[in-house]
Amino acid sequence: NELWPEVDIEERDNSYLVKANLPGLEAKDLNVSFGDGLLTLAGELSTEHNEKDKTFICTERTYGSFSRQFRLEGVSEDAKINAKFK
Repeated sequence: NELWPEVDIEERDNSYLVKANLPGLEAKDLNVSFGDGLLTLAGELSTEHNEKDKTFICTERTYGSFSRQFRLEGVSEDAKINAKFK
């Protein structure tokens, strides 16, 4: 089960705004890094949903890891990087 989060990248005057849709992921399971002009988002998701009824039990699982990289032009290695998880 391969995960591929949806990402929006907005170029601003002196910065980039990157938003990633990561449903079910917790902050502790996400790694954000920057090096050699590449922004890397990597993580692992493991969730389970149980639904019980009078005659059956249904269990659905979502699991997998992902890693996406984006080249950010003109960003130096000593640039100020901020990350927020909401």
